[in-house]
Amino acid sequence: MSKKKCFKDSYTITSWYNARSAFYCVKKYSAEKLVVITSRECEKLLDEIKEEANFRGECEKILINDLFEGIDELKSAIDKAKEFLKGFGSIVVNLTGGTTLLGYIVKEVSHKLNFGRKISYVMATDKRPIDEQKKIRM
Repeated sequence: MSKKKCFKDSYTITSWYNARSAFYCVKKYSAEKLVVITSRECEKLLDEIKEEANFRGECEKILINDLFEGIDELKSAIDKAKEFLKGFGSIVVNLTGGTTLLGYIVKEVSHKLNFGRKISYVMATDKRPIDEQKKIRM
């Protein structure tokens, strides 16, 4: 894995569907706060993922009920994210890690709530074999 990038005074926004491999984003792109858009099922692994990624910042969750067709949950996700994103200077947006709908929600949240802040779009691609990704530990 390449060197960890630190984004001071920033949030990382990411979606998680395959939560075991998506921790790569948290490990590689360090922000002070994290917004995770995911499901209840994937949420169960969040503490383990934060521990493995050595993430010590604040983490906010936005839970989506229908990860594939829940477009009607977009407005609610934006409203929830608005509360979390107040007062921070920049946003790191992970474009990978979720279903198509989750990726769209992440994009829309960052677009609607940027308020002139710097946004860095990243693709946190985990190139390890799938067996290693499932183990979480690196």
